[in-house]
Amino acid sequence: MRWTTSSHGSPRLTGAVAWLDCEVHAEYDGGDHLIVRGDIRSLEAAPAARPLLYYRGRYTGLAEEAFGAS
Repeated sequence: MRWTTSSHGSPRLTGAVAWLDCEVHAEYDGGDHLIVRGDIRSLEAAPAARPLLYYRGRYTGLAEEAFGAS
């Protein structure tokens, strides 16, 4: 998997539709996992990219209307 480093030092996956660069603000015990709260330092989204969504047990996409297509 290819990645680059953000200006804040976080890894960014090459080809990602969007990314958030966060600084850890707090960590909480979630039982068998850890919940991390972050403060967003920067973000970016590829304007032409279509996201892949997981909803109600299956993968799907957004309707064309959601992208302002006519």
